[in-house]
Amino acid sequence: MNFIKEKILNSKNIRTLVQVISFIAFTGLFTLTYGSLKSIYVCTIEGNFSLVTCMPQLILVSVVFLLTATLGRFFCGWMCAFGTLMDFLHFISYKITGKSIIVNYKLDQALKLLKYIVLIGSIIFIWTLGVNLFGGSNPWDVFGTYTSFGQFPEFSQYIKSNWLGVGILVIVVLGGLFIERFFCRYLCPLGAIFSILSKLRIIKIKKAENNCGKCSHCSKSCSMGININPKEVVTSGECINCFKCINACPRENLRIMLGTKHSKKIAVVIAILVVSASGIAYYAATYIDSSQATDLSKVHIAELTEQGGGTFTDGTYEGTGSGFKGTTTVSVTVKNGYIKNIETISTGDDMPYYNRAFNHVAEQIISTQNVSIDAMTGATFSSNGIMEAVANALGQEYENNNSQLERGHGGLGYGMDNGKS
Repeated sequence: MNFIKEKILNSKNIRTLVQVISFIAFTGLFTLTYGSLKSIYVCTIEGNFSLVTCMPQLILVSVVFLLTATLGRFFCGWMCAFGTLMDFLHFISYKITGKSIIVNYKLDQALKLLKYIVLIGSIIFIWTLGVNLFGGSNPWDVFGTYTSFGQFPEFSQYIKSNWLGVGILVIVVLGGLFIERFFCRYLCPLGAIFSILSKLRIIKIKKAENNCGKCSHCSKSCSMGININPKEVVTSGECINCFKCINACPRENLRIMLGTKHSKKIAVVIAILVVSASGIAYYAATYIDSSQATDLSKVHIAELTEQGGGTFTDGTYEGTGSGFKGTTTVSVTVKNGYIKNIETISTGDDMPYYNRAFNHVAEQIISTQNVSIDAMTGATFSSNGIMEAVANALGQEYENNNSQLERGHGGLGYGMDNGKS
């Protein structure tokens, strides 16, 4: 029993297990959370914010941000797929070389400011001004593409059409091999937000200063490069609640502080609850997206039918189109000459992105009775695939330019982009 408690049911192994499960179950969560925040922001400044249509984004952002503000960055330390990638890369590199680059503390502090510059730059240029700096090919989108289950883009074609995102990802991977949590420390815009929010957390690391030696094992073990040794309480927003410093202390001098109580077991339980709550929010948002897509595809066309018969031949037809990761198949119902309903039969695309593309495209096609409409920004490939599938079902010609576009989701549902990523 003691062996199980010490070797299996310890915080290090439990965290690793949770990371693996989260990597599989919530691969796109980090992209979806950041994209949802962007969606809310853009809809607000453009004056078309709707509580109903933005509900999935609001649920996800509210849950993740509130948990981070109150309990700390368990999102980053326990369930972010990109963070798990960084941990895995550094683990492999260390096992092979036995070395890890320790960045000078002052330089590390200065480099950590880069993620705030990335965040501010994204808000000003991409979110507010709509400048398309990366063609939708940021590194976490590329990463999400290759870690999603289902069909994958053909490798050489993907590299060619998305060279910038792949190139950035390669740089991030190389950095992660030699510097622990390289991307999380220096480049992650979501990490910048969490770093600010988590300063209010109630879970902190406390150290009995009078029982502390000069080994600095706690500081050396910190994934985020926090100088823990001289502090009695770790208040840094960079802390990701990995608890590696606690496990590294030879004197067992560090404790997890919850208010006035100390309990490592409770903290691990809270970590699992945070991961579970975030996962539920993720799937709830995806489900609502799917429901909205179904509801919005059934647009009322009574006013159109009163004007007489439409131009299409009545019936139910199936068509296919090329989306982001493979073939999309839809069913199109025509009544009284008008497109009445569009439903998805199958798709190889990521569902959170596809649902929002379908949400927009199906509504616009039925409302305008025209297949060629503006694609949904951030889901251009899925949008083009849906339009091609509808056109194919109706026997119309449609030029799908996905092969000429740089690949990448670039976020979620932010309006119309006239076919440009």
